[in-house]
Amino acid sequence: MDDSDDSTDPRLLFYIEDAIQDGVLLPGGTKRVISQHVHFVELKEDGTAGSAGYAPYLDYRAPTEAERTAALPYIQAQDWLKHDVENRARGYAIAQLLPQHFAEVKARKQKLLDKTAKAVKERLTAEIQYWDYRAADLKQKEAAGKAQRPAQLPDGGSPGRRACFPDAEAACGTGNGKSSSPPPRRWWWAVRWCCPVGCSGS
Repeated sequence: MDDSDDSTDPRLLFYIEDAIQDGVLLPGGTKRVISQHVHFVELKEDGTAGSAGYAPYLDYRAPTEAERTAALPYIQAQDWLKHDVENRARGYAIAQLLPQHFAEVKARKQKLLDKTAKAVKERLTAEIQYWDYRAADLKQKEAAGKAQRPAQLPDGGSPGRRACFPDAEAACGTGNGKSSSPPPRRWWWAVRWCCPVGCSGS
């Protein structure tokens, strides 16, 4: 009984449950349910159906014994209650309510997919830029290393090593024996490293 409704027209209330699944298979072989709704549909004597809202039963109460006794003969006399009322209510839900539920879930999932795709694209772009920079940096360092490599003399020696021997021999007394003065300051380290065996280097 609905005390908030003063009309005398009978209504039949149905609840219809629907579920939307995605492509993920569960261990039991069934697909994963990602959204589930319960819909309430009211059917009238003239055959029209409509949504009853989210929880219309909250306004209902159980009839008293006197109300039950008075209503029972009336209900049994209603011929329209005996002709495929469930299919009519189900057809209304499939045509009007389920598409709305599906559209809501699709919009929510599409938003999540777009957000995920954007994050993946940004991450991949950052990785590509980083490795492009690393490749260019390594290529530049390799080119710089080749440019700074000392030239080789025909006999395989290096100019730096050949240039230090005359002063090194003079400093160590292994040349003509006439030079005993220390080498110029600019050759000091060359003397230490390039002297023949037996040179003190100091």
